Amino acid sequence: MLPALSDLQAERQRRRDQRCREHLLPFVEDTTPRYVSGWVHEELCAHLEWFYAEVAAKRSPRLIVCMPPQTGKSQIISGRAPVWANGRWPGLNIGVGTYGQALANRHSRNARECARSDVTARIFPKIRPAKRERSWYADYRRNDVDTVVEWQFGGDVDAKGIEFRGTYKAVGVGGPFTGFPVDALVVDDPFKDAKEADSAERSESVEEWFQTSARTRLSAGGGICVTMTRWHDRDTVGRLMAAAEAGGEQWRVVVFPAIAEADEYSQIDGRLLRRAGESIHEARKPLREYLAIKGYDSVPGTTDEYSWASLYQQRPIPASGGIVKPDDLSERYVDLPTEYIRRALSLDTATSDDPKADWTVCMDTIEVGAIVYVVNVWRARVDLPDLIEFARGYAAKVNPDIVLIEDKSSGRQLWQMLEDPNWCPEWHWPIEKIRPEEIGNKRRRLSLETPALRAHQVRPPMWAPWLPDWTAEILGAPRYGTWDQVDALSQFLRYRREHPAMGGMAEALARW
Repeated sequence: MLPALSDLQAERQRRRDQRCREHLLPFVEDTTPRYVSGWVHEELCAHLEWFYAEVAAKRSPRLIVCMPPQTGKSQIISGRAPVWANGRWPGLNIGVGTYGQALANRHSRNARECARSDVTARIFPKIRPAKRERSWYADYRRNDVDTVVEWQFGGDVDAKGIEFRGTYKAVGVGGPFTGFPVDALVVDDPFKDAKEADSAERSESVEEWFQTSARTRLSAGGGICVTMTRWHDRDTVGRLMAAAEAGGEQWRVVVFPAIAEADEYSQIDGRLLRRAGESIHEARKPLREYLAIKGYDSVPGTTDEYSWASLYQQRPIPASGGIVKPDDLSERYVDLPTEYIRRALSLDTATSDDPKADWTVCMDTIEVGAIVYVVNVWRARVDLPDLIEFARGYAAKVNPDIVLIEDKSSGRQLWQMLEDPNWCPEWHWPIEKIRPEEIGNKRRRLSLETPALRAHQVRPPMWAPWLPDWTAEILGAPRYGTWDQVDALSQFLRYRREHPAMGGMAEALARW
């Protein structure tokens, strides 16, 4: 029993309970006292509120949520949201599927304990089933349904006096929903680990279960919520997003990477959620811990760039690569040669410090014979004055033999300013103006340079702070979503192909 409250405390509690009825996050916090919440959980709960409101209205919502491990998503999505939704809209049948029955049962127990707690009963008085009279076993065990695999919420009575109750059903991938009409289907981490996600057989088995067993039990107007930590570009989320891009079923996609790659804004109300470079939730896992996993400065991370891109940033690199294959970048260097034929800076510009603008990229390379060593990649959102200042300072530091800049829009502004003695009197490095539109679109420009990549002529370092993001974008093209670093690379390789450096380069390129 809960302790008695004073009148003032009771009024405060009444207001708090009303807020818990209206919003999911306060309900999560009150029914899980030690739950550590932050902006990401507030945003997640807002999307789930939308999802279940659409389910109650029978508007067939589709929601995808991708988050790194150990960020509290399953506690909300599989443990608390189904209870809150049945308190708010009694009578919803909710099916929860995960990679194994044992985990599904754990989510079910978590939700059932919440549904039958005194706190939840105070917030939603009708959600707890009535006690059986003269029962020598559990107070809330029902004649009809009460197992960890399937149990019922308390019900309500409609206008005709007929009682209706919602149900929670938990299954593992491959398990049946037979005979169970689902108003809301929740698929929570259908893959156990990378090994399962990498298995073509397991991937097809999960897909078959999802398409033929799980979603076929969806009632008219029912909703589907798929939440997972990404493992592979062809996992459940990858397949759904690829189908959506091809014009198929459309989904609301919510992705929270471990470290923000750009300023992030709410899809609900447009407010700023976090700045680029910030952790998903500092209280659960500080930024320094994520950086230790990714690597920083001269310290290598504890995971490779492939695992970092998928498991933590939720943008998996295709296992077979895209236009560029993983094997193309498999040759790495430890120490840079001290002598080289040519040093080049390749700039792909977007002069704006708007957090939603494209990135500006500067790729620094040296050539030794037929081999290209990627020395450094700088990427930032900057306005024109800051970009000019960077270009002047970096060129003075490394003394390049050539600087490659696109001859259009912001790139044209940049080289005109750099070559103007009134603006940059100390600038003396040659600038080559590149016109990418002469070759075609971004995809074609990269495709034309694949022979050099297939021949392992482009070699990144064994480790650098910029390497995970660079590798993910290069190998992920054209599906990765950003092209700035790709454009800087293809621009340089094109110039190298058309203007070979001295020292045997012409003979090496002639073999293309």
